[in-house]
Amino acid sequence: MEGDNNGELTAVEEPSITRSEPWFEDGNIVVITERTAFCVHKAQLARQSEVFAGMFTITQPTASDISTFEGRDVVHVHDAVEDLKNLLTALYDGVDFNSRNLDDFLYLAGIARLSTKYMIHQLRQRAIRYLISINPVTHERYKEWAAEAISREKAQEDGEPWPYVHSSLIIRLAKDINAEFLLPCAFYRLTLSQPKHNFETYIGTRSRSLLSSQEMFKYVIMDEHMRMSLLAFVRGLSDNRDTFLSKDCESMEGDNCYEAFDKVLEYAKTTMVLKGPLRGPDGAVRRVIQFLRDKCKPTACSPCTRLFIASAEESRRAIWDQLPGYLGLPGWAELIPEEYK
Repeated sequence: MEGDNNGELTAVEEPSITRSEPWFEDGNIVVITERTAFCVHKAQLARQSEVFAGMFTITQPTASDISTFEGRDVVHVHDAVEDLKNLLTALYDGVDFNSRNLDDFLYLAGIARLSTKYMIHQLRQRAIRYLISINPVTHERYKEWAAEAISREKAQEDGEPWPYVHSSLIIRLAKDINAEFLLPCAFYRLTLSQPKHNFETYIGTRSRSLLSSQEMFKYVIMDEHMRMSLLAFVRGLSDNRDTFLSKDCESMEGDNCYEAFDKVLEYAKTTMVLKGPLRGPDGAVRRVIQFLRDKCKPTACSPCTRLFIASAEESRRAIWDQLPGYLGLPGWAELIPEEYK
């Protein structure tokens, strides 16, 4: 009904609004978005959200300015229905994040965006910590991520490896929630796939987010640096061949070990064009280490193998450490907030 000049409350036209869960009959506030209503408790919202707490404690409007739904005060917001539903449910029941498919990421992204928007700090931190587990900010975690991505099947929807989300969606989310420390890994992962897979085949679907011209520029810069790093690593296998020979070499004059290093170089040159988690300079180093340790014939002696692997791992770490700089960001130590280190 319409409010009159005698201070009656203005009722929302109920036939145009649809109830949705969560809906608590003892709730005292109705949150409405896109003609969908959720009935919750002011105290629950205010306790966890700085935004809602401020909203409920500001000077109360006159009765004629208040809208109601089924006799309860109304707050109108502008969020996707499913995202708001998931957020409100999470405030009561908690959350359980997974990476089984794209839907799991979209659920996580919705929670992350709205917990940022409404300043629900604990929920936002939990969402970001999970994001870090699937889009690492440390090299140690990235190495674990790569191994897991290789071991799992690809997604059915768009062929993405685990965690079944394209990097463009993570880049968009990182900007939306002011978490630029997620960008280096996301842009690096973007370089691991063919441009057609990134920017053509699935454009216009929920599996992709369009990059801005500035983001495309950053992608090109990152891709070029990764190509250069890969070439530098392969070239180093040849130029630094003598440095891989340990002073404790167990091979006669190092002959077997030198031959093993030559085989490694040949292998590296023939596997540079792989795509997916095994591609890129980090993937190349990983493959080379595995080849020398498990498949190379003749085998290098143990001291030389250990020295080679230590040198290769240093190269792998150096590549990771440089990622933020290619995007114009500070180094990892400064980039990552303390609560996520």
